[in-house]
Amino acid sequence: MATGGLLGPDGPLTTRLEARLRALGLTLDWVPDGCRGAVALARLAHGSRT
Repeated sequence: MATGGLLGPDGPLTTRLEARLRALGLTLDWVPDGCRGAVALARLAHGSRT
């Protein structure tokens, strides 16, 4: 998975993302598998509520 390599705990973009999120009062939560989040985002993108 490309995002894991770019945004994982040791990824080259993680520090920049964390700084932007911190400015918004947000933090990152690391999960072992992002499939559940990907499904939730896909459902939101397609207007599904379930």
